[in-house]
Amino acid sequence: MSSKKDTNLDTTIDRVVVYLDGARIYRSGKTELKKGFQQVRIHGLTKNLQKDSVRVSGKGKGSLGAIDVETVYQEEVSHEALNALLQEEDKLQKELLVLTQKLEFINLQNARLKALSDKFSLEFPQWLASGETQLVTLNEFIDFETKRNTDFLKQKQKLG
Repeated sequence: MSSKKDTNLDTTIDRVVVYLDGARIYRSGKTELKKGFQQVRIHGLTKNLQKDSVRVSGKGKGSLGAIDVETVYQEEVSHEALNALLQEEDKLQKELLVLTQKLEFINLQNARLKALSDKFSLEFPQWLASGETQLVTLNEFIDFETKRNTDFLKQKQKLG
């Protein structure tokens, strides 16, 4: 049983024939193969290659077996594009940090105002009973709390 060996074949474009609906590109390359089953790989072909259009020929004592066309995509990014993306990522990370800090501040402010509201709710009945305040104060506080909750929700929606 022979072992399977891979050989990469570098090719160059020999000629091109241009048609109205496409083009035919002829490539050639040379390699020497040892005795036994070999697998030859040709890299760098166009992604628009039609698999059934591939033709292979060779010279020598060997024989050609199956021709399998496998598409392997290799995406290349230029240094300029990569640097631009990295700079954009840094900018977005900074913006995210600022927004996170604003959201934390708004949540802290809301927690403090809730504690104030809870304290007012506990102590207001005592103030009213002792005559230290009037019901108008309760209405003013309810208006204040409603406005605060509305503002809090607007700020939170704006950030998030």
